Amino acid sequence: MKFMLSMSKLLSIATICVASFSISACAVLDTRSISELPKNFTMAVENAKGEDYPKLVNIPAKRREMYSDAQWNSQQNSLEKTGKIIANNPNSRDLTVEEKKTDWANAAIADFDTNPKSQTPVVAEDAEVWAARMRAILDKNTAFKN
Repeated sequence: MKFMLSMSKLLSIATICVASFSISACAVLDTRSISELPKNFTMAVENAKGEDYPKLVNIPAKRREMYSDAQWNSQQNSLEKTGKIIANNPNSRDLTVEEKKTDWANAAIADFDTNPKSQTPVVAEDAEVWAARMRAILDKNTAFKN
């Protein structure tokens, strides 16, 4: 009996603690309205209200049946048959040595690498200065300031 009384006291203390923590957690929640959000958030909400986004009802259901080995073998045989038809066509041929050359692609890559417009801009400022500047911009534009 003594154990039961102490157990019930323990449960009541635990209940009081949980209730007090949940009440204090509710007091911490921010209850600002949507109108106080920055402009970019409110614009994103307005854009999301449009009809351009797909609806979940338009997503096709996942197929439940999987192909059997016989179906995969049939698919493979069909592809091999199509390959033989293409290979036996009088107009089909292997690529020539000249057609296999990739000089044109290498020249385009080299041109891209040497073009100053394709280069990453060099950041002249220090990383800490940049981070401080970004924090200042974010703090200025953030609605949830401390």
